[in-house]
Amino acid sequence: MAAISAFGAELLLGGTKVANVLSVAPPSKTREAIDATDHDSEDGIAEYIDSGVIRLGEVSVTIHYIPGSTGDTAIHTKMDAGGLHTFEVRERAATGKWATSGNAIITGYEPSASEIEGKLTATVTLQPSGPITRAAVTP
Repeated sequence: MAAISAFGAELLLGGTKVANVLSVAPPSKTREAIDATDHDSEDGIAEYIDSGVIRLGEVSVTIHYIPGSTGDTAIHTKMDAGGLHTFEVRERAATGKWATSGNAIITGYEPSASEIEGKLTATVTLQPSGPITRAAVTP
């Protein structure tokens, strides 16, 4: 099989499933390279060393925005409380579901503009902190 459907992605925040998810982007991983080039570098070609630090990108989730709903209130409450919250992004895998989980700070909750012929959505942004776990889960 060359591809799988993305349908069925989920976000759990503080152990509670966030309802009405439209899209989920799990955290990216980057590792910086430090320039170690000097005047003795062979043929004047840049050399690099590993920084030893992996940086995790943000988790971005788009949801249906329903002002005053249980989900809306829960996200506001967690964001206002500050600190770290557990998160788990679940996506379809070759078989079953695959989860990326860890701790994160809720760094953004941004409702969309109220368009005349549109629907209300909001974007929730999380910044992972510390290690993450990637593993198969049962739905």
